[in-house]
Amino acid sequence: MEYLDAIELNKVVDELVERWKGVVVPFYTNAPNSRVTYQSIGSGFVVLLGNEIYLATAHHVIDEINERMDRSGANGVISNICGTGCDLSGLKFEAIKSEDVAAAHLNREWADTKGIERVTPYNLNQDKSHLIRTEKYFVLGYPSSKNKLNEQLDKKDRHIFGYSFCAKKQQSEHTEIEGHEAFILDVDDMYSTEGEKRRPPNLDGVSGSPVFEIMCDLSNPGKAHFAVDLIGVFVEWRMKANEIVCSRIQNVVSCCLAHHMS
Repeated sequence: MEYLDAIELNKVVDELVERWKGVVVPFYTNAPNSRVTYQSIGSGFVVLLGNEIYLATAHHVIDEINERMDRSGANGVISNICGTGCDLSGLKFEAIKSEDVAAAHLNREWADTKGIERVTPYNLNQDKSHLIRTEKYFVLGYPSSKNKLNEQLDKKDRHIFGYSFCAKKQQSEHTEIEGHEAFILDVDDMYSTEGEKRRPPNLDGVSGSPVFEIMCDLSNPGKAHFAVDLIGVFVEWRMKANEIVCSRIQNVVSCCLAHHMS
């Protein structure tokens, strides 16, 4: 641990964000009362479990998506999955409402109809037990204020942000989610990876994003290699309490497995 303590893990975050941003999926909803055509309402991420690929997110994000699609049809919500823009019609999400998680099976037939040729999922099958936990975390998502589509101006903003933190709480006193992890995150007291004090965008639109813990491999003496462990889905942000909550990844796995039991 002495070697780990000497490593400036903040400098590792940028590399890991670049490596894993491809698994994150933005959801855009039409905004008829706004100057923009579409605006981000949430995020999701692609995972591999067994031999199947799934799109995971927060249940409350899917509630909003369903409401928009009921109101506006297929074009009510659009997305971008691994570089391919598409609508979400035809996807069936299994959900655990009490844990605020949902997941849809991305089968080959559905992907073909949307023109999605390949995806780069996070592999839930991999064993991470040989890696060292650093107790440093980050969430990757698409904040609403930085992700807007304006067809009239041919403007298509797709900006992903990483928020890193390390203060983990025993549990949240506010959430009703049983299987959760809670962390302290004060957006007014954050720094860039270059060490400059900088306030990031609010976390609106980041709901449903993956929460990672930075892992370290010290099997090569004198040189650390870094990886991530997916620990959950970002589901709650309480700005006044400086708290974020994620629903544990085990809840996502349960949603994925539910597709084969329904």
